Amino acid sequence: MRYLVGFVLTLALVASPLGASAQEGEEGATPEPSAEEPTSTPAPESQAPDIETLSQRAIEHYEIHYEIPREEKMRHERRRRRGLAIGVPIAVATVVAVMVVVAVGTSLDFGAPQQP
Repeated sequence: MRYLVGFVLTLALVASPLGASAQEGEEGATPEPSAEEPTSTPAPESQAPDIETLSQRAIEHYEIHYEIPREEKMRHERRRRRGLAIGVPIAVATVVAVMVVVAVGTSLDFGAPQQP
């Protein structure tokens, strides 16, 4: 319950207008353009890149920033295999040990009253 209250308070602080203006003030607000300065006009159609160029740029950006090199993929695969090779036997041994303890405990009847 206290986590819920903390989450709601944090969400309220982040969403509050005071938090937004404080963040804006720290970064330095950009001055609003005055009426004397001309506003920029959108680029004409002839200067806008075509969809194929944009698609190629997006593919290049993805390849540069998000593709994992082959060596790193192999390293992740080795870690996964090593984790499975160590983790699975440990988990199986733990389950077997708990089952043995329960079986021995029930066969000894520690909690049952003794008959005279």
